Amino acid sequence: MIVLEHDAKELLAVQGVPVPGGIQLTQIPKYDPEQENEEAGPWLIKPQVESLDRIPLEDIAVAVTRKEVADGCAKLLGTQINGHRVNSVRVERQILSDTACFLSFSCDPIVPGVR
Repeated sequence: MIVLEHDAKELLAVQGVPVPGGIQLTQIPKYDPEQENEEAGPWLIKPQVESLDRIPLEDIAVAVTRKEVADGCAKLLGTQINGHRVNSVRVERQILSDTACFLSFSCDPIVPGVR
């Protein structure tokens, strides 16, 4: 079973762990051109790939407007990162905090367990 970042954050949120609100997209979202420059962010657009390596920062887009979200999704969807095709992205609220942390889990199929 493959658990992408989006899946992991949804599982953590159900357990009461605070995570930034976000959605997973598999296609470029439509937006109303009349709202093109309406600020709704800041948002992070993060590729969801099956990789043990960290996603390079240059592959994470920051968006403030709905058009920038659509453009960021268009830039990432269908590309390859670390040899893996980007089939979906996570669009989440950008959180600026000194207390943010990053977790990484690896499931070992040989010796059942989580690292």
